[in-house]
Amino acid sequence: MYANSLVESGPQFSLYVVVSRTHTRIGKMIRRVTKSPFSHSSLSLTADLTQMYSFARYRLQSPLKGGFVQETSDRLTLQGEEETYVHIYRIPVSLAQYRAVADRIWRMQADEEEYVYNAFAPLLAPFGREVSAYKAEICSQFVAQCLRTAGVLPKGLCVKSVVLPRDFADAFAEYLYYQGPLEQYRPAWAARPTADDYFLRLGW
Repeated sequence: MYANSLVESGPQFSLYVVVSRTHTRIGKMIRRVTKSPFSHSSLSLTADLTQMYSFARYRLQSPLKGGFVQETSDRLTLQGEEETYVHIYRIPVSLAQYRAVADRIWRMQADEEEYVYNAFAPLLAPFGREVSAYKAEICSQFVAQCLRTAGVLPKGLCVKSVVLPRDFADAFAEYLYYQGPLEQYRPAWAARPTADDYFLRLGW
């Protein structure tokens, strides 16, 4: 369901925050502990989600090894095998704010040092405890940092030690653009799926 039919006009740009109900065991555990329908968050530079980024596992079968990734709708829906409920928030920003976030992401992609997934943080984040490590993040902290870079992270989230996916749903309710199954999100239909080794089966 499209909750807000904002019209892109003039110099306005948008950042898209995607919070989702993922189907992994860790995702289910996070939802159970936080009593929230959401367990994952991503940030996209485009409405069709072809430039969507987050911190997550590299392979479906390897939950503890992950890092900074470019995500796809296929990943979140397990290639259409699972119906994935999402909220998508379209946050209006200026060109300068948009470029600041894009530059941050591109610098991370170009960095020779690997950004890693903080595997222990999701276990403690629901309890408000932060686990810090060099160049290690979780999905919601990455999205929060991008929004902070753009200057659009609400003050209430700026002071939180740990930001969770559910926090975006509360903070950006006025910018809700779509809610429902990701498979029914029309802007992503035209995006052709790309080769993704996320689904490759490991040889052990």
